[in-house]
Amino acid sequence: MLLRVKRPSVRRRLALSVCSVFLFFALAELVARRKVDLAERNAESCFEYDRRKVFRLKSDHAGSLDIAFRTNSHGMKDDPVRPKGHRFRILLLGDSVTFGDGIPHPFLFATVMERLCPGLDVLNTACPGNGLWQEYWDLRRGLRFKPDLILLQFTTNDLEDQWFCRRHDGIGTDFHGVPDVPFYHFWLSQRSALYLLLRRAAGRLLAKMVGEKKVHKTFCKEVLPQLRREYVEVLTRLFKKAGKIPVVIAVFPRNGDTEEYDPHALFEPFAEKARVLYVWEELRGDYRWQALFRDADHLNARGHQVVAQWLLMHLEQEIGLVNPAAPGS
Repeated sequence: MLLRVKRPSVRRRLALSVCSVFLFFALAELVARRKVDLAERNAESCFEYDRRKVFRLKSDHAGSLDIAFRTNSHGMKDDPVRPKGHRFRILLLGDSVTFGDGIPHPFLFATVMERLCPGLDVLNTACPGNGLWQEYWDLRRGLRFKPDLILLQFTTNDLEDQWFCRRHDGIGTDFHGVPDVPFYHFWLSQRSALYLLLRRAAGRLLAKMVGEKKVHKTFCKEVLPQLRREYVEVLTRLFKKAGKIPVVIAVFPRNGDTEEYDPHALFEPFAEKARVLYVWEELRGDYRWQALFRDADHLNARGHQVVAQWLLMHLEQEIGLVNPAAPGS
């Protein structure tokens, strides 16, 4: 009499297959970790990876960049975001100039503006190294705070920042120790040694097949026309996302800027969409303006004070608040 062997159910066979695959990759991962080190996170850094912006300031982080500072729960070098109430809210976009390298929070022009006009609420989203691409995403994320005005700080090195950290290229350049890479690569490189081992093996195989080609991108003024076009494209997207919210652009030239960096031609096509305030062109006539810098790019505490007063004077039309004391008083 033949015995009938009971075949395992489909569900059981599927479970066994899944377990076998899991065990295989688990063992492969253990072997790979003996040969490859996982990418380490820098816990002391003020910056972290952002899948949209490449890098951002850490939230609720006490750090130091020339001077100790702390970020709020939204990653801003600013006080905690309060309910808007009846205050006029400005969403401030910028780079290290607005962030205030080496300047304590109470002396930033954003903070001084709030102090001079108690009915004003300025959300400072600036981050060192920001280009327009990062500021575009700061705008998108900042719209939830329902701003009444968007103030975009522009410095001529913003054009160069597009070259050194181009999110849409994903060229792998490190900025603040943060790699410009796709999100899946960043996530897996910190969790799977097997992924890193297979990626390296595939890279070596591809190099043998097609020949290794190393391309080193170096910045030169010949690429400025291309960078201007790209800047205009992103700026157009920024205006579209802003919708009906007024936009004001404050231009902060650097010491030593030349005709190649002339911002007038850059912003002329947007004259109907935004007010453009050329800060230093007006201040140079009345102040020893070079004494307002702490280095070639960044304002000192006195410079932040003067800029705060100047901006409030020129934004009186948009803000509708009492005009503060004139700059320098």
